[in-house]
Parts: sequence; C-alpha cells; structure tokens
Amino acid sequence: MHLLLANWLTRHPWQAAVLAACLGVLSLQGAVLFVVLASAVPVLLTLEHGPRTGANLMLAVSATMIGCLMWYQQSTWFAICYALVLFGLPMLLAELMRRTGSLNLVFQLTLLVALIVIASVFMLVPQPGEFWEGFLGRAFDALSQSGIQLDSALVPQLARTLWGAMVAVLLMAILSILFLARWWQSLIHEAGAFGREFRELRTGMVLGVVLVLISVAALFADQAWLDSMAWVAMLGLALQGLASAHRRKAEGQLPRGWLMVIYVMLMVPIFSFITVALLAGWGLADFWRNMRITSLRV
Repeated sequence: MHLLLANWLTRHPWQAAVLAACLGVLSLQGAVLFVVLASAVPVLLTLEHGPRTGANLMLAVSATMIGCLMWYQQSTWFAICYALVLFGLPMLLAELMRRTGSLNLVFQLTLLVALIVIASVFMLVPQPGEFWEGFLGRAFDALSQSGIQLDSALVPQLARTLWGAMVAVLLMAILSILFLARWWQSLIHEAGAFGREFRELRTGMVLGVVLVLISVAALFADQAWLDSMAWVAMLGLALQGLASAHRRKAEGQLPRGWLMVIYVMLMVPIFSFITVALLAGWGLADFWRNMRITSLRV
C-alpha cells in the first residue's frame, strides 16, 4: 500500500499537492498525524525530483494552510510561522539530505538547531516563561469551567520550561516528517534502505557530549534554560536508543515482540514519558559504548 502511494505521489505532483492540502486542513482539527502526512508529501517530492518541484508543492500547501488559519481568525504571523516551521524547514532539510545522502547528518543538525533556538530565546527574551503564562492561564480557566479543577500555582512552573517542551515536540514532528518521506522514497528505489539508515542514527561524539552534559547539569542546577534544553537532549538520546533497539533486533539480540512493546508504550500517554526516559538511558549507554570503542581505536 505504501509503495503504491509513494509511486503515485512522485508521478502526480499536483494531485499530490491537492492531497497534501486536504491533509493540512484536516490537521487544523488537532490531529498531529495529518500534519506529518501533509508535510511529508513535499519532502518526498524534494527528495525525488529536487528543490524546484518540492518548493512549488510546499508553497501551494503552505498558502492553503495560511489561508485556513486566517479563516480561523489566527494572526497572520502565527499562520506564516506555522507554515515555515512545519512545511518550509522540513523541505530545506530534505534538500540537504538529498545532496549529502546522510539521514544521520540531518538528524544531528536538527538537534543542534533546536538547542540553538532554545538558547536564543533565553538570551533575547527577558522573561521567556511569561510568554506562556497567559496561554496556560486561559487553558486552566477553560478546564475549570469544564469541571476539571487544577491548581493555578502550576502555571508558572509549567511555563518555566514550556519553550523546551514545545521545541522538542516540533523537533519530533519535523524528524517524523523526514523519516516518513525517506521511508517512502526507499520503498520506490530500495526497500530496506531506510531501516539501515535509521539503525545508524547517532548523535556523534561532540553533540553527544553536549547532550549528556545538558542532561546531567539539568539534574543539579535549577536553571530554566538548562531544564528547557534537557527536553531536546532527552529526545535526541531517546532516538539514539530507539535506533540501538532496532539494531539489536536486526542482529537477533532483541525479539520483535519487545520492539513492538516499546512502540505501544510510546503511543500510550500514561507510559510515553517513562518510555522516552528509558530509551534516553539506552541511548546514553549506546553513546558511552561508542565513545569507548573510539577511544580504544585511537
């Protein structure tokens, strides 16, 4: 099914644009899956036909999304930023992946950009947490009117590191878009190629040390910017841990059933954070193992 879909999308770019636009409109109802599917279409076209075709498709879908967001009375700047982050940025990363042929390079670069964005926010905005307090306060009021009572004292605590959480969510969405589009492309040319590339995902020596230091420092230092960066660091290490799990499965050291359990727990909200933390620990162990192997070779 996915092979037929990938072939159809690459052979019919403008029909693909209509499909992507429809999926993008559906995503405005709150379904994150539709955002990933809609953005993966221009990314696939970029990987397969180059930046011109991908950019034309991205502009058509983005224009539709911006128009719909403004119809829903969202601000123009919010609509433009939404389209740039979820459609423009994945397409630029897809062009980098097309030129370099390295999924791992794009993975590392995306993590680095996410850390730079958080650092820039805390350097340039005097009180970053105050940006979210108004949104959270209104959300808490709406929940209270619905009969769900929450302690309003939680608002400043949640707003304190919400920048990191939001950047981590966007990071996961962008990476999911790239992974899906690259998988579709691999089905057309060489089934199984994406699996091999995903199993080789690693943070690298320098970036890995930075992520580990951030994670450790966040445990002992009460700093909002460190806690925010820890969201991205945990996600990066968790993805390396997930890649390591897939390697163990490919080598016959991890039963397929356990890998399925990992994905099921990731999709269940009550267990997802615990699973991500465990995968981050696995990624840390994998990073430490690779670092020891590299030091022994030197």
